[in-house]
Amino acid sequence: MSAHARLSPSASSRWMLCPGSVLLIERLIEEGLIVEDRSSEAAAEGTAAHELRAECLDLGLEPHDFIGQTIRADGMAFEVTEEMCDHLQTGIDWVREQAGDPIIEARVSLDRWLPGQFGTLDCGFDHDGLLTINDLKYGLGKVSADENRQLRIYALGFYDLMKRPVETVRLVIDQPRAGGLKIWSCPLSELLEFGEEVRAAGKLALSPDAPLVAGETQCQWCPVKDTSRGCAAYDKFCEDIFCGAFDDLDADPEFVEPETMEPERRWYIITHTKMAKSWLDQLYEASLTAAQAGKPDPGSKLVTGNEGDRFYTDPQAAEEILVAAVGDDDAFGPRKLKSPKQAEDMLKPKRKRRGNPEAWESLCEIINRPPGKAKVVPISEDGEPATPFADMFDELL
Repeated sequence: MSAHARLSPSASSRWMLCPGSVLLIERLIEEGLIVEDRSSEAAAEGTAAHELRAECLDLGLEPHDFIGQTIRADGMAFEVTEEMCDHLQTGIDWVREQAGDPIIEARVSLDRWLPGQFGTLDCGFDHDGLLTINDLKYGLGKVSADENRQLRIYALGFYDLMKRPVETVRLVIDQPRAGGLKIWSCPLSELLEFGEEVRAAGKLALSPDAPLVAGETQCQWCPVKDTSRGCAAYDKFCEDIFCGAFDDLDADPEFVEPETMEPERRWYIITHTKMAKSWLDQLYEASLTAAQAGKPDPGSKLVTGNEGDRFYTDPQAAEEILVAAVGDDDAFGPRKLKSPKQAEDMLKPKRKRRGNPEAWESLCEIINRPPGKAKVVPISEDGEPATPFADMFDELL
């Protein structure tokens, strides 16, 4: 059996809502456009918190027993702090207060609904007809327990594993940094109905003609939209948010007045603002990349943006120059040495003010500023065209 489930419970909100994403992602992994198992620091920290929590529940220890120790996860190291322990303690105490012996880090088979698939739940226990799935979410993004697909799939596998009479299924999300404990329950019959939805969605997801269906939930963490390959369904979905305002490229966009827009449509756009903004950012980056390659989009050009803020290359020398020139009181702002701009206002000769040209000249020798970043602007806008990256390499040949 492979180390990873093709239809993992943790990704169920993607593959159940967008069945075509499964085979597409697998193909892009083979092509090297998506890196499998790439972890962020936040995800690695969550893994470390999971390991600490599991150790405590499995061995009957307290999180604070581990303060100062280091947990390694996904190639990163995390120190167990008092803050992390405080976050985990409430959820651990809740599990210990429940009836029934918890099973920790249980791997459950999903064969009954998804042949060959499996999942690993954080904690599960059943007692007197009540089956409970308890899952830690250590991140800051709020997650709801209500009809949570991932936990319901875990519940299906756990129910099949325990093989005991169940009347009620309870899903519990422990999210100590974003709302605490969240609980949702349903009768077993409702869970088994959901199991049939899972069965149908899984079968469709592994078929070659599975459709790509874009949406806020399924696209949020999908890696396809961030690749050079992109996703046509995602692009079309985002285009439709703008109500056809860009259909006529020879005219200025015409947006519907917010006051006259259908309330349902208005709220739909509001709830998808984050998704639309992310797409617009990707459009700009694609346009910038094309311009840097010497192929700007029609009507655009590549220019050098404004320079960054000036900074001292040698703060200690700058402090000595300023203090010698204007004294301690004037050399410093409320908490730190005055900036190059503030120093210029004090020292540089201006109109009838003599200033201190010698000190300003000395200071200028240790002031630097980042170059302006390339940006794409309308071709009619002021500014000399910048040299595309492709042309820079040509000059070296």
